[in-house]
Amino acid sequence: MATERRITILNESEIEGLFGPPLLNLNDQRYLFALNDAELTESKRIRERNQKCMFVLLLGYFKLKPVTLIHCDRVLFFLYSNRQSEDIGGNVSFADRYPLLLIGEGSLSELNRRSPVLHSMDQFRTNLVVSDAEPFAEDSWKRIKIGEVELEVAGPCSRCSMTTVDLETDQLRPSREPLRTLSQFRSDQNGV
Repeated sequence: MATERRITILNESEIEGLFGPPLLNLNDQRYLFALNDAELTESKRIRERNQKCMFVLLLGYFKLKPVTLIHCDRVLFFLYSNRQSEDIGGNVSFADRYPLLLIGEGSLSELNRRSPVLHSMDQFRTNLVVSDAEPFAEDSWKRIKIGEVELEVAGPCSRCSMTTVDLETDQLRPSREPLRTLSQFRSDQNGV
């Protein structure tokens, strides 16, 4: 009988802190879910009611749990994207195929060992980082579990030139790193 190997990324308290329902009093609710003029203007551009609700909920969530925003020409484009992906059979909200990108710390360490430039997870739009795994072990995973949530790993994500942007200067690196190094040992018919 085959054994199923699972990796735990967050402990129970971290999961509860990130995904548990917040305890909000009435004043908190009014502050978090009230729209200022700019937010109200943006919400009027969204046609569908469920997307407007998601817009207000996301804004409230980000006010409650602040995040760092990176400039994007189209604000909140993901809420009303009509981009389709044939290989996953439906609408995708991001520039590529996948809303979640998983990378192991071991994989980044191996890239940094081979590359003349030091790289960080921020270059790869990573939102799930795994520690204590061999380099590129995530390539073979079919499913991952985070707390009680089990996710299917759809497949590898080809990397584009945005990974070559120097995060300090906002300019493309003339060296084309990390794509140049990745192409030496991580490319296939779909790209790097």
